[in-house]
Amino acid sequence: MSDITYIPLESGWVYLVVWMDLFSRMIVGWRIGEEMKTDLVQSALDQAIQRRKPTEKITIHADRGTQYTSRQMQEYAKSMGLIQSMSSTGYCFDNAHVESFWSTLKNETIPERGYFLDFHEARMCLFEYLEGYYNRTRFHSSLGYLSPLNFEQKQTCRN
Repeated sequence: MSDITYIPLESGWVYLVVWMDLFSRMIVGWRIGEEMKTDLVQSALDQAIQRRKPTEKITIHADRGTQYTSRQMQEYAKSMGLIQSMSSTGYCFDNAHVESFWSTLKNETIPERGYFLDFHEARMCLFEYLEGYYNRTRFHSSLGYLSPLNFEQKQTCRN
C-alpha cells in the first residue's frame, strides 16, 4: 500500500512516498523528493521490489492520485507483473493504514519548531526513523506489540 505526504521544511515542502507491506506494517520502500511525480513513487516501489524480491504476482494498492494513475505507472506495474488496485473516487478508508502511519511519523519525527531546516536534515531524520526505529524497534498493537521486523521473524520461524 502506498501514499504520498508533505514534509515541512523551513523553506517550503518536500514529499515523502512510502510503500507499506500490510502483512507486517513494514515500510519496504520509501523516497523523499522535491517534486511529487510518478518517478518518486516508482523509485520507492523499485526499492520495495528489490527488498522483497517477490516470486509471485503481488497487488499494490494506492489512492487515485495522478502519480498512481499515470500511464507511466500503469506500464511500469504491468512490466513488473504487479496488479494495481486503487480506491474508489472519494473513498479513503481502504488506505487508512498509511494515513495512520503519516500521523505517527509526523508526531514522532517533525522537530518541535514544526519543520526541518533543510532537505538534508529531513532525509537523515526520516532515514533514521524508518530504517532504524520504525521497522526494527517500534511496537505495534496490531502486531501483538512487536516491531514489524520482529513480527516477520516470528512468522518465519513458524514456517
